[in-house]
Amino acid sequence: MDAELNIAKTEVPHSHIPYGPEGTGAYTKSQTTVRLAAYECIPIALEALKAIDVNPLHTFHFVDYGSADCGIVRYLRTKYGSSPPIHVSFEDQPFNDFKSTFLMLEGLLPQQEIKSFYTDFPNTFVSACGTSFYKQALLTPGQILRSC
Repeated sequence: MDAELNIAKTEVPHSHIPYGPEGTGAYTKSQTTVRLAAYECIPIALEALKAIDVNPLHTFHFVDYGSADCGIVRYLRTKYGSSPPIHVSFEDQPFNDFKSTFLMLEGLLPQQEIKSFYTDFPNTFVSACGTSFYKQALLTPGQILRSC
């Protein structure tokens, strides 16, 4: 039996096929319109964050559904210092270029323009989930997670 995944014959629902060579950050660099739209949402995300009761003794969890961290980590570190621990889960379709995501987090993308909260701030943690965000994947029913 052939163990190799044949993507051409496998039907997996997805919203887009990532653009460019894997591990180069090409998709992020090419999506200027998407990036500009995301920048417009930063004030909204930060205003919503101000309304959340953050307990510096408990881990602050949130999910990145493909829109970046919206400056949430920087905001929390500016306001609270190195507490609380911050855990960011990256969720995207199985065909996402997670290699670029992980290289960006470590500051290892060639000609990286975006700074990494993971390398810049202490007490931050990351994980990733390669499933559609249209399905429940990260939490069990009844759990609450902040999302961006």
